[in-house]
Amino acid sequence: MRAGWAHYQSQTAEGQTHFLNIPRQTFRKSPTDTHLMCKNFFEDERHTQLFTEWGPARCDWLNTAVPARYMKRRARAKSRAHRESGARRTIEMKLALLIFTLAVLEDVSEACTCLPTHPQDAYCHADVVIRAKVVGKKLLNPGPSARLRYTVKQMKMYKGFEKMQHVQHIYTYESESMCGIKLEINKYQYLISGRVHDGKLYTGLCSFTRRWEQLTLAQKKGFNHRYQLGCSCKIKPCYWIPCYVSDKNECLWTDMQPHLGSHGYQSRHYACIQLKEGYCGWYRGLGDREKVIINTTDP
Repeated sequence: MRAGWAHYQSQTAEGQTHFLNIPRQTFRKSPTDTHLMCKNFFEDERHTQLFTEWGPARCDWLNTAVPARYMKRRARAKSRAHRESGARRTIEMKLALLIFTLAVLEDVSEACTCLPTHPQDAYCHADVVIRAKVVGKKLLNPGPSARLRYTVKQMKMYKGFEKMQHVQHIYTYESESMCGIKLEINKYQYLISGRVHDGKLYTGLCSFTRRWEQLTLAQKKGFNHRYQLGCSCKIKPCYWIPCYVSDKNECLWTDMQPHLGSHGYQSRHYACIQLKEGYCGWYRGLGDREKVIINTTDP
């Protein structure tokens, strides 16, 4: 049997068996169209004799044979269309979720987020800490990742002598969304901390950079000499109660708990320093250094 043809067998009332080969494309049509195609098929010159003998009856027989196959084919087509529609809806939902996620990430990326940092940690983790006045500014490589180069007049260096002998320029991103920092020119002295890369000092919003006059006396003493005494200690943030220290070199930092006192009190007035016994504790600078408060939540 030729490809693309359907083979049917039928018997007449006299018991004669007839075989009928019909193109399979007929079954892609409705029953009415199939009957018409059947007649057209037999009216072809090559099938004139066959049509004269029993073609019309066989075409009428197709009116009963084809509808069942036609309805099954329609049911399968509808089922396939339903599955394809469901797949499309699933893909559309996934695309919508992806677009939403990207939009959220884009919104998040438009803001700079920094974890709370005690000034002592900022000092200990920085490569260079200086006090300086900004005297100039220049925009470098304009564009999405543009940087600012501030020219500074260094007043004092608290840390980083081995990294840089003298700081003349500091670098930061121009955009605050990339944690770039804005500094006033010829107006204030700043306490500036940062990291050194390729011989350049970089700072930003997540580094500890403040106007000098805004620092407390304890913070100024800390940057001057006290914080370096505690760089071997670990300041452990307490974000929720209860929280505990797990080692003798830890100081519990509770500035994130407003109900325990004034917000930022430990950051403004205390340093975590090493004691002779090997313990670390909060030290405010009043009285004997041995009489410190060790790992308390309310210094």
